[in-house]
Amino acid sequence: MVTTDTNGEFDMPLFGGEWDFGIQTDLPGLIFPNTPPFTIADGDNLTNDIVARTVTGTISGYVHDAHGLGIASLSAFGRNQPGGPDQLYPQRLHRW
Repeated sequence: MVTTDTNGEFDMPLFGGEWDFGIQTDLPGLIFPNTPPFTIADGDNLTNDIVARTVTGTISGYVHDAHGLGIASLSAFGRNQPGGPDQLYPQRLHRW
């Protein structure tokens, strides 16, 4: 894992193989697109321009058991599906 600098740039040394890539953040109000796994060969360099989107809505709800009692400490998540907003921001992987 690496951290972006003050300009949002990063450099992550890797060796050849298939990799997953993503952005982890606790910054409120931003969503980062999903990136499909990619393959890199030894000696290759890839650049990936990532566009953060601003949150424009919410999902909320009430999680409870069959008796109507709330269930605490669950994690909820939303995942954008094909054809959704992530399709407007495709990832550009450039080999150089």
